[in-house]
Amino acid sequence: MKKIILMITLLALIVISACANPSYAGYEYGDFEVIREWEALENVGQDEYEMVYLYDMDFLGRDTQGSAVINPDLFPFAKENPDTPKMWRINTREITGERPLDFQTRAPKILWYRDGEYQDRYFGGTPILEMIEGFEDGRFHFPKHRGRLEPLEESFDGQAYEDHPRLDRWQHIHDIGHDAVEIVFAYERDMDGLSHESDALMGDALSLKTYLEDDGDVYTANIHETIGLYAHDMDRVEAPALYIVYNNVIQESFYGEASVSSFISDAPTIDFDAYKE
Repeated sequence: MKKIILMITLLALIVISACANPSYAGYEYGDFEVIREWEALENVGQDEYEMVYLYDMDFLGRDTQGSAVINPDLFPFAKENPDTPKMWRINTREITGERPLDFQTRAPKILWYRDGEYQDRYFGGTPILEMIEGFEDGRFHFPKHRGRLEPLEESFDGQAYEDHPRLDRWQHIHDIGHDAVEIVFAYERDMDGLSHESDALMGDALSLKTYLEDDGDVYTANIHETIGLYAHDMDRVEAPALYIVYNNVIQESFYGEASVSSFISDAPTIDFDAYKE
């Protein structure tokens, strides 16, 4: 009887051990550095962007369905693509310390960090797979400067920059324009200040709000700060640029100083309600 119990115990340990190191496309969790304390996130992404992969694996080594679906794409993406930033991993069942963000589900998550600061996130299997696809086909945008810039304090032709909302993620374009025409002005500003073209157009671009009805607004997006996948209806990221948005969809785009200036000049005669049709 004791031998039978011993054999069952050994068999159970073998099964648990095998499950604890699942392999995906030739890679295992152990191939990526682990973060064991939430506080260690402060050291992630020094001088560059880095990914943090959050997954929920139980004590038997069983992955969630979401992780099992994305890992065959995520692991080789993180290991084999020379342009992919470093990926850390966190098992949310094992990490200790004070959780910095509120996660409500066991779904897999990718967080982007730079200089120890949280920058962007992708929750769930489909958004993560779309992120990988967007990164590989060039639709994922990395801001170029180090850290976050302080908001502009000055006014431009009577238009205070701080009176207008900022766009921190390109996909947030699909969160604006609810039942109102709204505009996103993409500009360029780095540690040395605004580019000449952005400085020349900022005031006029912000003043477009006067032509918008139904509480429409002009959003600003600094291409050196705004991160993430392009909105699916964006052609590219360029500055200066204008994106006309209605019902969370880009209706028309204008790129370059000449095109943006022309649209601004024509604004008094433009029927913005036509974008609602």
